[in-house]
Amino acid sequence: MKFKKLIGIFLVLMMIISSSTAIFASSDTVTSKEGNIIVQKVQVYPENNNARSASVSAPSYIIYTLFADPDDLRTIKLTVELEDCITPVTSFNGLITIANSNGTQTSTTSVSGSMFYSKTWTITKPITSTIEETINFGGGSVTQALKDYINPNLQVKRTNQVGGSYNSIVGAMGGERHHLIAQENISATTINKYDSNKKVIGTVTAGTAPCILLTSADHQKTASYGNSASAIAYRASQLALVRQGKYLQAMENDMLDLRRSVGRKYDNAYIQAMQYARSLGWYQ
Repeated sequence: MKFKKLIGIFLVLMMIISSSTAIFASSDTVTSKEGNIIVQKVQVYPENNNARSASVSAPSYIIYTLFADPDDLRTIKLTVELEDCITPVTSFNGLITIANSNGTQTSTTSVSGSMFYSKTWTITKPITSTIEETINFGGGSVTQALKDYINPNLQVKRTNQVGGSYNSIVGAMGGERHHLIAQENISATTINKYDSNKKVIGTVTAGTAPCILLTSADHQKTASYGNSASAIAYRASQLALVRQGKYLQAMENDMLDLRRSVGRKYDNAYIQAMQYARSLGWYQ
C-alpha cells in the first residue's frame, strides 16, 4: 500500500475516532489499525490520574499513532496528540522497541520531550536480516505539571521487501522464498530469456526465476503451495500460460492471488521481482 493511501486511511481513522464519543461510555480506549499504522485514543479520567494539582487542566483524550512506513523501510513515526488541553505537557517519555521474526529484540529507542498540542518523533531504523519486524511503543508516561498519565502499548509489524531471482535472495531471513512461477512449472517446460531484439539467449532455471520473500505463514497462503486439489489446479492453469510464453501474466496472476490472501504488504517486493523479470527480456 502506498504512503499517500495510508495517510488517507489514517485521516479517515482519526475522523471516525474523533466522532465516536459515545463509544467511551463503556470503554476508555479505542484502537484502530490498518496495515502498518495503529491509532489509539485514550480517555483521561481523573480517577486514573495522579491528580496532585487541581489547577492543571487535564486533556480530554490522548491520541497515540504509531506508523511504520511500508514505502520507506527506514522510517518509524510516533505522534502524540492532546485533545482539549490548555496546559503544556512538561515531560513525555517512552520506548520504541523492535524485535525480529524470531522474537529477539534488536533495538530500543527512547523518545522524550516537552509538547503542547502534539508532537511527532521520527526514528530511522532500517529493517535488516529479517523478513518481518514487530515494533512496539510503551513503557513511559506523559507528565503535565504534577499530573501523570501512563502510556498505552502499541504494536505494528513491518515486512521486509525483497524481490529478484531465487539465488539473489541470500538466506530466507526467517521467511521463505516464493517462486512467482511455480518451481514445478519451471521444471515442466522451457522458459526463455531474451535480448533487446527478442532473440532467445538462454533459459531460466529455478535458481534464476523471479521470486519474492514471504513469511512462512504467508507462503502457505499462496495458491500454488502444497498438494491440495486447488493448488494442483492452479499450477496447471499457470503452466498453460507459461507454455504460451505469457510469463508476466503468470506472475501478475500469482501476485493478485497473494493480494487477495494477505493484502498489499508485498507490493514493493513484487515490483522488484517484476523489474528483474524485465531484465530477462520478458514482456507481454
